[in-house]
Amino acid sequence: MSVTVPPKAWNPVTASDTEIQRYGLYPRPKSPAQRRIWEEMYSHVTSWVVPDMCATNVHAAAPKYPTAHAPVWSGAVARKVKKAPAFTGASYIFDEPSFDGVCKGASSYNIWSGLGGVKYGRLMQNGVDNIAGKGPNDDYAWWEVLSDDPKKSLPEMKVKNFSVKAGDRVFAGTSYYAPKKQVSFSFYNYRTRKAVTLGP
Repeated sequence: MSVTVPPKAWNPVTASDTEIQRYGLYPRPKSPAQRRIWEEMYSHVTSWVVPDMCATNVHAAAPKYPTAHAPVWSGAVARKVKKAPAFTGASYIFDEPSFDGVCKGASSYNIWSGLGGVKYGRLMQNGVDNIAGKGPNDDYAWWEVLSDDPKKSLPEMKVKNFSVKAGDRVFAGTSYYAPKKQVSFSFYNYRTRKAVTLGP
């Protein structure tokens, strides 16, 4: 995954769509309501973090678990309607929950969004995890690319220098630029006003 950090004086709100794609930001929404949220977020960035990453012990595997019936999974799946264009982005804004890992080495949670999924055997996603953590300060941002072919999977990669704590409001988004077959992962922490872009 390449990392392209925007120049210090660069302003995403006034930038062209081409520049936004070049620096790997989540694309500017077309909906006026979503665009206001996007502009509010990106107008307050105080610094772009050059991510320091490492693989976690969460192994990449084909995502074949049955989400409709899995007792440890909850969430939503959006499916493309016939003849409609494919999805090119998935994002969310959430408040990081408090967490107390009562089962040593076994307590965990993840919050994420992504493109692809269980049915297709390919998945690009990013979010926040607390795997086998003992408290609310063990949260970390991550990204991964999974495939039904393990040789084409990239395991969960932790962004070590992007702080996330309980109570933080966080944006995470995965976007795909089809003409160049490029994926980008974006993070923003509303408390620290720091942003990370991975890709394209």
